[in-house]
Amino acid sequence: MESLNNFISLNNSNILIQISNTLENIVNNLSNDGQISAIIKQIKNIIIILNKINNDNQKYINLVRKDIKSLENNISLNFNKLFNNKEIPTKNNDYITVTENYEGGDKYIGQMKNGFRNGKGIYYYKNGAKYEGDFRNGLAEGKGIMTYKNGNIYNGDWKNDIPSGKGIYYYKNGDKYEGDFKNGLAEGKGIYYHLNGDKYEGDFKNDLAEGKGIYVYKNGDKYEGGFKSDKYHGQGTYIFKNGNKYVGEYKNGKRDGKGKYYYSDGDIYEGDFLNNAPNGRGIYKYNNSPTYDKYEGEMKDWLSHGKGVLYYKNGNRYEGDFQNDKPNGKGIFYYKSGQR
Repeated sequence: MESLNNFISLNNSNILIQISNTLENIVNNLSNDGQISAIIKQIKNIIIILNKINNDNQKYINLVRKDIKSLENNISLNFNKLFNNKEIPTKNNDYITVTENYEGGDKYIGQMKNGFRNGKGIYYYKNGAKYEGDFRNGLAEGKGIMTYKNGNIYNGDWKNDIPSGKGIYYYKNGDKYEGDFKNGLAEGKGIYYHLNGDKYEGDFKNDLAEGKGIYVYKNGDKYEGGFKSDKYHGQGTYIFKNGNKYVGEYKNGKRDGKGKYYYSDGDIYEGDFLNNAPNGRGIYKYNNSPTYDKYEGEMKDWLSHGKGVLYYKNGNRYEGDFQNDKPNGKGIFYYKSGQR
């Protein structure tokens, strides 16, 4: 800094000593981990000092200003170097606001602390996705909104860069999930709203309905019971809008196992189900039939089929073969009196 040395050799006032000491501190700070915020304050102090110098020294004032400009350039170079390395130390660990452009095309605008993304910020991904919200130690943590490249949106809690806690997930197709998240997936208690008006409320695991829940259809039907991998599974109750009701076992989304089917007219079937229909053995009780009381025997796809017994309300009965819900084949007809 030749101009500064000449100026000091010709002038020995306290003001010049202040300038010398201040500039020396600037140089020291530049070599001391690039303490940017402190350097800027010192530059401002120099300007204040320069404004106090008598106009007779204008020639050297201009030279000193030149030195200061050089220092400012050095500061800028150091700042950019630190910035690009994503290491921005700050005085007293204060938050600072920055803009970072990363290799690969990602970009961050927001607060930093201790060299990491900390506080509020926006992270733009090269693929078009965007996160806006809280950061901690370089990761999304706290409250935030992620807009994914496919148009889906998550708004809620984050932990370690992953949706975790309470949140709402909006699907591009109009569906919406609101509830618990774990490791980026719906897990815990939640509600899934379908665009078509259907709604599921209950347990989730790995982004699927699993556990206990209630599924309400737009048409008025309702299922309440067990779920596994997004399908009815285990014990459940399905109520139809027409008044019919099934209570029993489900497997992989279908009535399968033991169950009861209640008809709105009062008829009841109790027995085996397979592929959503009575298949196997069961009992069908008639309520409004003027002729039949009940049927006990084999069933196939909702109809009596195979071996069975049909009881009449007058006390008669038929034992034998059935086909397509009617006595057909070998059988014996018993009258109420016991005669055949």
